[in-house]
Amino acid sequence: MEIHGLSILNCLITIGDEDPNDKLNILNKVTVNEVVNLQIKDSYQTLINSATVEFTRQITVKSSLKDEFGTREVKLMGDKDSLFKRGKRINIKLCYGIDENLKTMFDGYITSIVSGNPFTLECEDMGYILKQTALDPIKTSAKGTKINEFVPTILKGTGIELHPSTKEMNMEIGQIIYPQSCTAADILNRFKKWGIMCYMRNYNGIPHLAIGRTFFSVNTSESLLKDMPDTPYDIEFDENVAEDNLSIHKLDPALIALEAIALYPNNSMFKATIRRDPKDLSKFQVVNETKISKNQLKNTLLSEYDKNNNLTNQYGGKNTKIDLSAYNIRTFHEYNVNRDTLIKNAEAKFGEISQTGIDGDLTIFGDFGLQAGCKIRLTDNLNPERNGTYVVSEVITTFGVKGYRQKLKIPYKLSDK
Repeated sequence: MEIHGLSILNCLITIGDEDPNDKLNILNKVTVNEVVNLQIKDSYQTLINSATVEFTRQITVKSSLKDEFGTREVKLMGDKDSLFKRGKRINIKLCYGIDENLKTMFDGYITSIVSGNPFTLECEDMGYILKQTALDPIKTSAKGTKINEFVPTILKGTGIELHPSTKEMNMEIGQIIYPQSCTAADILNRFKKWGIMCYMRNYNGIPHLAIGRTFFSVNTSESLLKDMPDTPYDIEFDENVAEDNLSIHKLDPALIALEAIALYPNNSMFKATIRRDPKDLSKFQVVNETKISKNQLKNTLLSEYDKNNNLTNQYGGKNTKIDLSAYNIRTFHEYNVNRDTLIKNAEAKFGEISQTGIDGDLTIFGDFGLQAGCKIRLTDNLNPERNGTYVVSEVITTFGVKGYRQKLKIPYKLSDK
């Protein structure tokens, strides 16, 4: 994208009522083209992302609603008919330059108002609906649960659909039991214990629920990476970067590990960590194996080796644990497999672990309008070791009197190209 250093900041903030027939639509729209400051926090690690918007009390609003005299006196706050109140829909579009460049950066609800001058709107994205969706107690099949079959049932009536890439994965997890009434958000947040992330992601401009393994999982067919566009955004350090707090370094191959996790239909787990053998780096060593329940020991998928050894730590001795705090650890997941199969498959994936360590963050200008879950290709002519394609896990967007900026966290390098 061509950089226009003198382009005017442009925002379009639309506020209105929720459409009961289509929660993604906004009724009785009022638009605002001025703001003191706003901040949008967007992360794949969070089911519901947030935004804060600061306005002065002297803002100009454009309303499609008129009274009998052909005008409308807009009350900003304070009563049931005021423009800014909890539960109102809000959509934020930002860009440089002309309106044709406007891009939706946030779509959600006003959840709180902090009075003052300027006053602040606290907002949550469309995932807010999931907190308002009450569910009866849930108990799925003891044989396990398929995401494609279960999640649409808890999304019913929300207007939110599964992201197409999630449908392609059709992941399987263990039995889900929730003995009391809950919300859809309660259920989805519990997926984290299985190494599965849930977050809102736009598809063709419409918010969808995306579900997948973290970027640190080597299960690429079930990873959030599958959700990303194939073509990364090109970031040139000497043109696009406003602030550089990034530290990139090569990792010691001897300090890389892979945590292998097997999940079973009854929700029990077996975990073991694979690393290079300190005495012979050409070989693998399995450490920190977990002890599992008696019920799991009866599982026919377990080998005699598993049962006889009771799945205790094989290298540190029974009831001991090796400290791996100095290691860079990725994860590998399998469903309903025995120990031998899990370890074998994890060792085969070990070579795919990136040996690039990344700390800090990078702040760019707002030319791209990035969102969490995208890929960027960095080019730094002064520090070529930084060059490569990275995953963006978190984006903090700021817009206002100090300009349009996006602070990126890029914890994982996909390739050197």
